[in-house]
Amino acid sequence: MPDTLKILILEDRASDAELMVHTLKRAGFAPSAVIVDTKEAFLANLSPDLDVILAGYSLPQFTGRDALHLVQNRCPSVPFIIVTGTLSDDEAAAMYHEGMADFLLKDRLARLPFSVRKAIAAKKNVHRKLNVLILEDQPEDAELMVHELKRAGFVPSVVRVDTKETFLAALTPHIDIILADYCLNNLILIHNTYTSSCLPYLA
Repeated sequence: MPDTLKILILEDRASDAELMVHTLKRAGFAPSAVIVDTKEAFLANLSPDLDVILAGYSLPQFTGRDALHLVQNRCPSVPFIIVTGTLSDDEAAAMYHEGMADFLLKDRLARLPFSVRKAIAAKKNVHRKLNVLILEDQPEDAELMVHELKRAGFVPSVVRVDTKETFLAALTPHIDIILADYCLNNLILIHNTYTSSCLPYLA
């Protein structure tokens, strides 16, 4: 039975996009693909439910790198693969650093099924749930912590507290990690006094 695959393709050449879909079908996938060529359409179809995103690099008004930045901000766990005619080593290195899963040249499209399988497997290895207790009185700082966990591929279930009483009420052995602001008033000794059974703890 073919492997189902939900794909978003960013490509301004319909024939190239269709060839990607055909290549995946020949490799045993059953792709359900949405093909877009603008930023607006890309954003409208961007979803955490996607299995993979395939993107051209040089579109007239919206580059593959622009798309990568949007994906990392909104759906960082979705693998992002660049499919392009050419890409410099420096640009590829920068995009790998920014979260690109892989890239391949259009004249080597036979590699696409391998690249997709590898990216999805890597996502499954990283993608896991995490119970997080955040001791922080600034909501925007807590949100940044959550954002970074999501960027790393985690699915955080978060409880944020900012007082000793709410911290103690939320403290359970089911917590995977505690992220804490060291300088909250009257709470500096909480780590030494109360968290011996709920490590790790990061301040």
